[in-house]
Amino acid sequence: MPELHLKYGPIIRLGPNEVHIHDLSYFNQLLAFRPLNKWAMTGKQFGISEAIFGTEDYKHYTKKRAAFGDSFSRSNALKLQDLMNEHINKACEIITQRHTEGRTVDLAYIYRGAPADIFTEFIFGKQFNFIDDEVSTRGLYDRKHEVLFGMFNLGRHIYFLIPLLCDLIWQKMKQTAGGPQPQWSMLGYISWAKATIQEIQEEMKDPSKTAGSRKMKPVMTTFMEAKLADSDKTISALSQQGVAVWSGGWETVGTTITLGTYQLLRNSKMADQLKSELRTAWPDIRLPPSMDALDACPYLTAVIKESLRFTPPPGRLSRYNPRDVERYKDYEFPPGTIISTSLSMVSRDPSIWGSDADVFRPERWIGKENAGGELDQWAVAFSKGTHVCAGLEIAWVEMRLLFAHIFRKFDLSIDTAANITDDDILTYHDGFTGVSKNWCQRLPVWAKPVSS
Repeated sequence: MPELHLKYGPIIRLGPNEVHIHDLSYFNQLLAFRPLNKWAMTGKQFGISEAIFGTEDYKHYTKKRAAFGDSFSRSNALKLQDLMNEHINKACEIITQRHTEGRTVDLAYIYRGAPADIFTEFIFGKQFNFIDDEVSTRGLYDRKHEVLFGMFNLGRHIYFLIPLLCDLIWQKMKQTAGGPQPQWSMLGYISWAKATIQEIQEEMKDPSKTAGSRKMKPVMTTFMEAKLADSDKTISALSQQGVAVWSGGWETVGTTITLGTYQLLRNSKMADQLKSELRTAWPDIRLPPSMDALDACPYLTAVIKESLRFTPPPGRLSRYNPRDVERYKDYEFPPGTIISTSLSMVSRDPSIWGSDADVFRPERWIGKENAGGELDQWAVAFSKGTHVCAGLEIAWVEMRLLFAHIFRKFDLSIDTAANITDDDILTYHDGFTGVSKNWCQRLPVWAKPVSS
């Protein structure tokens, strides 16, 4: 898409009813707090059109989002610190065990396993324990099957069959393989989520069944208690909702932190600066880290912002005005015209980020370039406006804690024998979230626990 815009200008016609616009002045207009609808295919291609992520109508979307209450607020994100630290500490124990055994550990797995477990308990109120099984965790983000099946692109053409195909594959696999296979853990999780939703429904009918079974009130319980249409409370709709929110909770975080760690470990000066800052902010690792102290770490914040800048969804973001004419310069688009833009193009636009836009440089966020927050307005990995990612606040707390635990507790070095390159880490394929050229991020490291 960048090459097409260089050749043809800021507006390109992609189809009979869709244009793609790359113009920073219009970007903020399109993604403002406006009652625009989402392109239906956004969710349908993944088989989650009934989830908030795939909800097309703006009014319906706002009702669903309100149904979560304050579940995704900053205040609630801070209340989740104990839960997050519990799961991240468990991940750190696995890393320490690998060191004791003289083995490397793949941080791409750690950075998915812990968040996947955190969000599972947050959403469903019970554990799935991905972190205990590296193969199952890798099954969540290994996209090599895309080479064979092309499910992501296939979904754009036969979206109505995606849920059926997933069910058929899952049933066939159980018949031929004799049970769930860890490399297909996403399908297993979807099946588990449906069963768990049914459990929660039963508990809501008879609260006595809940006693002792869950540490916290599941987010899905809050959602199900809200006044919504019956069609939003079917098992299918609720399981899609839960799985979609859960996916957003670990996928973005895992991809972002893996890339950030890779960049830091290739530049010892950056890694040392972060470790020095964390030693000051978190002097005693026997105690939980203070979020106030981590919030006050400028370099940690800069590292996260720069990591996010490199990992926005690579595909196009599409909206349409259902009622009124949409205008861009001298162009007038009739109601219903799909207007797309690109978060990844904005995140690497040299007119914003300078000639080193493709260079990982956290310092840009704490230097003169960001005086007055000039760059912060273009931090768009979580989108902007009406459809901004609901889990933004939780993701930020999660990323601060993950970076803090891993870089404060361990001395890390990439396993040179693994021959890790950009092809294993950087975004190359579009799988809504970025997918590396080798189809599966991997970052095996040697991790030595620090003494204090």
